[in-house]
Amino acid sequence: MKKWISTAVISVTAALVLTSCSTATPCGDQANTTPIKIAVLEPFSGPLASYGNMVLGSIKAEADLINAAGGIDGRQIEVISRDNAMDPQKAVQAAQELASDPDVALIEGPSFTFLFNAAKDVFEQSQKVNCQPAVNADGALDGLKYAFRTGPPNTPKVEAGLAYAAANTDIKTIGLVNANDASGQDLDAALKVLAPKYGLTYLGAQFFSPGAKSVVPQVTALKAADSIFVSGTVSDAAITASDARSAGFTGTFIGTDGLFVGTAFVQAGVEAVQGTIFSQEDFLYMTRIPKSDWPKTSLKSFEATVKSQGYLPDNNTGLKLLNGTMIANDCVVQWAAAVKAAGSVDADKVAAAWSTLELSADENPSGTPVKYTKDNHNAYQ
Repeated sequence: MKKWISTAVISVTAALVLTSCSTATPCGDQANTTPIKIAVLEPFSGPLASYGNMVLGSIKAEADLINAAGGIDGRQIEVISRDNAMDPQKAVQAAQELASDPDVALIEGPSFTFLFNAAKDVFEQSQKVNCQPAVNADGALDGLKYAFRTGPPNTPKVEAGLAYAAANTDIKTIGLVNANDASGQDLDAALKVLAPKYGLTYLGAQFFSPGAKSVVPQVTALKAADSIFVSGTVSDAAITASDARSAGFTGTFIGTDGLFVGTAFVQAGVEAVQGTIFSQEDFLYMTRIPKSDWPKTSLKSFEATVKSQGYLPDNNTGLKLLNGTMIANDCVVQWAAAVKAAGSVDADKVAAAWSTLELSADENPSGTPVKYTKDNHNAYQ
């Protein structure tokens, strides 16, 4: 269990009423009272609609905390959303619409590397600050001025799973089954480098076309492996697990945080996935650590999300999942801290402030300390 160090800090969400004046945030009789918009660009239809709603729930809950504390320089936050339907073209269209709205100060998403890759040029060219909790490819944010990532990229997640497998199991061989997309290519590259580091033999990748409903040939090719590394996309992971067991694979599945979202992976069959190893951001609400030991911002954000959004029960498994995710709460808290430091919602000033932002574990909803730099816009270092 972690031991949290108590420090004398002011909760970011409790001190966001700005007093500075600027063109973007005028004062006095000319004060701007137009709501500041935070846009959520995620899937709200299709098999990953539950993920979009989880992100939206967290963003709304965190915005409510800021609004209750007086807003941003007297301006309330309005949360809006657009459905990308997991379609790159729709993601770009929505990004263009949101980027043209001068009142949109922050865009969350689109999650998933292939969608972000399609939309990121729109954000850069339009100078729109954006936050990415779930873009996996390691270098996806390289060279970008306005994008910031609050969740971990592939390499630390992959390494965590491999390190655990090497230290706690008899696994010696591992193969990858994944969609042939940007994230899959990135996972393949990471496994090539990291597997030997932990004494594991990497048997290579078996790719399938995005959206495939069966991966029998891919899992059959790896039937003799000790382990199969599966996609972080829930529906792909579920198909892989089900088809692998049907093909006679008896080894262990290893994967990343996406396995948990929406419980679809578990729906592949509890027996099929028993013993699965997956790495996950350090969400305290998924542990047995008592709330009394949580950082105060983590507890405040969690309780606000529960109060506002509740849980997503799964009738098939009996599991109860928070209708939110703290790395989305992180987006709002970190953006608000950057706005406070910049004294403005101006995109260039906020991006510059975010690029040097430091928060302790006690100030960040996910409980992760962050230290951004001009050349590294990743919360997880």
